[in-house]
Amino acid sequence: MNIWKHKDADLGLLAVRLGVASVFIYHGWLKYNNIAGTAGFFAKLGLASYWVYLVTALELLGGIALLLGFQTRIIGALLAVDMFFAI
Repeated sequence: MNIWKHKDADLGLLAVRLGVASVFIYHGWLKYNNIAGTAGFFAKLGLASYWVYLVTALELLGGIALLLGFQTRIIGALLAVDMFFAI
């Protein structure tokens, strides 16, 4: 039995989690710093203004939660729904 195979998989998953977390933190931070511009964009899409705050909080705080490894399955599912609607 090769114990390194399992360890490499764990390191790979950690790298993916940290990469995804950094992308969400970055984009959440951009939305937070330009909330008026983001609200204008959402308004052009016909979305209510409360979605701006929800999406911004989810991306920023969810990214931080992923980075810290807190509730990763729940946060990952919420971020997947966020990305489903973004696409």
